[in-house]
Amino acid sequence: MRACVCLFILWVLPALSGTGARGQVFWLEKRSDSLYVLTLETRTADGQRRSMSRWKLPYPVYRMATGDVDGDGREEALVGVVKRTRYSPEVDRRLFVFKNVKGHIRPLWMGTRLGGRLVDFRVCNGRLRSLERSTDGQRFAVAEYGWSRFGPAFERYLTKNRNQYESMEIFHGNRHPDGRARTDRPDGRVQTQRRPGQP
Repeated sequence: MRACVCLFILWVLPALSGTGARGQVFWLEKRSDSLYVLTLETRTADGQRRSMSRWKLPYPVYRMATGDVDGDGREEALVGVVKRTRYSPEVDRRLFVFKNVKGHIRPLWMGTRLGGRLVDFRVCNGRLRSLERSTDGQRFAVAEYGWSRFGPAFERYLTKNRNQYESMEIFHGNRHPDGRARTDRPDGRVQTQRRPGQP
């Protein structure tokens, strides 16, 4: 009997009622260390299953996220895989973006790389945010991408040429790009604090 571990179930309560993400959900199942299955399930407004589609990923997976990165009002599945590509023969982290097309999973973008070597990614306010490292592995950058007809379109660096710790803090939203630490206030607003020694 094959064990199937469900890594991510990204179905929120609004989606169950058919009001969120237009009644769709993506999730990822781990079948082995190098075989994952991306599943899309769509439901009607009354919660009945409309369709189910699967896409096999015969690679190790390091991250999955969902978000509307192409601006069409429907969430896409972003899956980080570890593999070689035709134009980049070394094994490295890659990003695949999948879309719901009439209840079926279809690839929207299966690129070789973004700007630098991909470390991690997330979706923030409809933008793809990436943590990238230089080819020597010593310096890091955090970039944001919009969407063009052909895939991610670079918009701006939040920071670049920083060490890994500072870049990860900015990537996760724990630090403002100018170096101020972010803290949550009791009233729910976010305030920033400068590090000691900063003006």
